[in-house]
Amino acid sequence: MLAPDAPLVREFLRDSLVAHVATRSAAGHPFVTPLWFTPHAGVLWVTTGFDSRLARNIAHQPKVTLLLWSESRPRPGEALRLRTEATRHAGFPPWSVLLRIATRYYLAPRALASEFQNATRWLLRARYYSQIGGGPGHVRLAPLAAEVVSRP
Repeated sequence: MLAPDAPLVREFLRDSLVAHVATRSAAGHPFVTPLWFTPHAGVLWVTTGFDSRLARNIAHQPKVTLLLWSESRPRPGEALRLRTEATRHAGFPPWSVLLRIATRYYLAPRALASEFQNATRWLLRARYYSQIGGGPGHVRLAPLAAEVVSRP
């Protein structure tokens, strides 16, 4: 097992843009969803609806596992399994986190160009996000332990 602040863990968190987030429902059913995440102040932040399936699952079972692999500098055959303790929160995350999300996903090289190329889909995106009940929310994932595993 690796410590959550080990150099290899930090490398995966820096280079990965999507985390495959695995939770369990109150009935014990597994649920996995790929989500953008942002590391900041020793925790990982995910924005979601307060009543999304992810947020509801975390309210019942805060043990969450993430699987990451680097999109920007692939490590052939390797993924990082990160075990976390999660909490859900109503509303948006702090401004410092929102700024990091914008920098990481919207203002990064090629990201802004991609956003403009998909400008015609912005309304569709807004409609998608408006479907989530409970209003905006976010999840804080505190890393507990990590290990390198074979990439699926």
